[in-house]
Amino acid sequence: MLEAGIEPPFSMEERKSLGVPDDMVTTIVDVSDYANTKLDALYCHQTQAGTFAFFHHIPNNILVKFMSEEHFHLVEPTAHGMGTDLLEGLI
Repeated sequence: MLEAGIEPPFSMEERKSLGVPDDMVTTIVDVSDYANTKLDALYCHQTQAGTFAFFHHIPNNILVKFMSEEHFHLVEPTAHGMGTDLLEGLI
């Protein structure tokens, strides 16, 4: 979101505590087919949204892009390099 010039409503310290550093991400899953569904679900829970209410002030095309990927850190990744499938190598 920062790349789009949108400042999240939480501090830099709070941002640092979310997730893991980018270099620890082992898997990025494309969930773009479900981005609008994710947004609809978020909007259904307005009383739970808290600081995420700022999403209402962001253009939909930016939100869809933001919601189109899920990033994961696998403790014991099975693939070398960046993966795109959480179940890769398990079967």
